[in-house]
Amino acid sequence: MVFTVELQETMRFGLWILGAAAVMLALSAVFFLLYRRLRHRLAVIDSGKGAEGDMSLAALNEAKERYLKELDKIEKAVDEGRMTHRAAFQRMSLLLRSFACEVKNVPAQYLTLRELKFAKIPSVFGMVLEYYEPEFSSGSEADLKASLNKTRKVIKQWI
Repeated sequence: MVFTVELQETMRFGLWILGAAAVMLALSAVFFLLYRRLRHRLAVIDSGKGAEGDMSLAALNEAKERYLKELDKIEKAVDEGRMTHRAAFQRMSLLLRSFACEVKNVPAQYLTLRELKFAKIPSVFGMVLEYYEPEFSSGSEADLKASLNKTRKVIKQWI
């Protein structure tokens, strides 16, 4: 004698509905976490809006002088063969981002290129965009001297 047991009609769909509900809950949680992170990042970027007015002219000039000296050190290290072109571009990117952070109060050194685009510092975005290929490519043909001069110009002309 063979016995078989079958679920009632309503119980067959219970697992499917439970699975769908679990997937929806997981997707909602992921969406919520991504939204919070993006909102936080945008708030950090916008918090720097107008903060550069708080820096005195003397402090701005001192910061400019300090960062220009750092650029000179990079150029000297490359000329002496102590630094590769790739490392120089990476160092210039960090230097310019740090300068923007100090004078504009925007955490530029932690922002992606896309976030920099919306951070209301177009001169920094333009230079970092120019650094991107030589920073990440070992065989780049970028002109280091020209980039150094452009970076100096951005720092000198910062208002």
